[in-house]
Amino acid sequence: MPPSTTDTPVKIKHLHTAKTIEHYLSEKLANADKRKITEYRETLEQAHPYQVFFDNLLAPLKTPDDFCRQRLQEALQNKYNSQLNPQDLIRLQPRHSVSKAMPLYTLLDAAMLNFTDIETAAHYFSDDSETLTDAQDIPTEGSTNTRIGARQFAALSRMLDLGVQYQNYISRTFNVSSVKLNGLRLAKLNMKLAAYGKYFSNDIHQSLWFMLKNLSRGSADIANGDNFNNAPLQLYSVQLFGKYLVDAVLITCRLTDQSTQNRYLIYVPNDTGPGFYLNPDEDNCRITLAVELLGQSSLRKVFASRLPKTDQNGFLTSNLSSISFIDDITFHPLKQRLFEYIASRHLDTFLADAKQCAVPVADISSSNHQQRREPPELQQRRMLCETLTDDFSRRLRTCATDALISEVFAGVEGWTSAEKLHAIHQLLDLKEKASLAGDGEPTAAL
Repeated sequence: MPPSTTDTPVKIKHLHTAKTIEHYLSEKLANADKRKITEYRETLEQAHPYQVFFDNLLAPLKTPDDFCRQRLQEALQNKYNSQLNPQDLIRLQPRHSVSKAMPLYTLLDAAMLNFTDIETAAHYFSDDSETLTDAQDIPTEGSTNTRIGARQFAALSRMLDLGVQYQNYISRTFNVSSVKLNGLRLAKLNMKLAAYGKYFSNDIHQSLWFMLKNLSRGSADIANGDNFNNAPLQLYSVQLFGKYLVDAVLITCRLTDQSTQNRYLIYVPNDTGPGFYLNPDEDNCRITLAVELLGQSSLRKVFASRLPKTDQNGFLTSNLSSISFIDDITFHPLKQRLFEYIASRHLDTFLADAKQCAVPVADISSSNHQQRREPPELQQRRMLCETLTDDFSRRLRTCATDALISEVFAGVEGWTSAEKLHAIHQLLDLKEKASLAGDGEPTAAL
């Protein structure tokens, strides 16, 4: 239950409420003095309009199933009047298949899985591969008198290309200049909020906190080679095991304008751990990542959870016993600007996952889709379709304050940005009251 705008008590994560809050104020807000709390509140208020923007943008987002069902229904209506609907069944039996299983699919599943050009050839499917219209063959209501063959439906599916239609729908919604601008500005403010949060809890030193404040100052983005603290700044993406581009960036820069040597900072947005991993050189960055991976830390799960679904299992089961610092942990110069890159990661993952739900014609011949109609694979794709937009919404709406709020409140992942803002202000109020009272035990109800 999220915090109310009234004085009504809210659900606390732990049973011993006073002790929980006392621990929170002494550990998670240890360095939060009045001046820094004021600065932190100002940053929270700056980020809030962008968070509300994405709350509103995500609310009407259509799932792949809903979007594709609507498009297929329109196509069937135009071509066959009302005689077929997306839930009707079709038999898709390759002519030379030795399988005895009855390959029945809904028209919606068949169209979303799509067909290769080979599957549209004459005689690829058996003669009885067609929509089922006899009442004895259809265990649902609504049998029709219209039959269409597998080849005919394959041609219709490729012409519709529901996969590319859904990709275009998502791109029209998110891959536009105004949304990308708001995304990079929110990503920049989110780094600033993370810096305050990690400094408050003693996870980072004051010198790094001060550098991050300067780096996230203003609204302009940052590019490779930009001058920062009297030296060019360098930005790199992070790739693990030769193929997994993970949710992290390596930033090489000076800590202060008086520094004479670069420091190497790995930044992991919305990390449940330190978030900022500072090292003296690139080799130590590799060692840090290797230690985190070998230690089965939360960082490994964070990296996996933000990869496309098809990559997650492979990443988590990668052989760590023989990890190579040189070959398995690599850094590549960023071509995008820093916060543009960070903001684009969620959309890239979403679009990759969406191709598993609704396969574009351009991707249908990929090895990833060869087993797409097999029952286990089909079931996995159906489950992905059910959770895809919710997972995307959760990732896009996650912010640096979530980990702080979750120390006290339960169910934060389902809150709106306004509810999260109200909660963090409540906790900051308690910190300020506790400081004025000489750090006495906080007993005020939230």
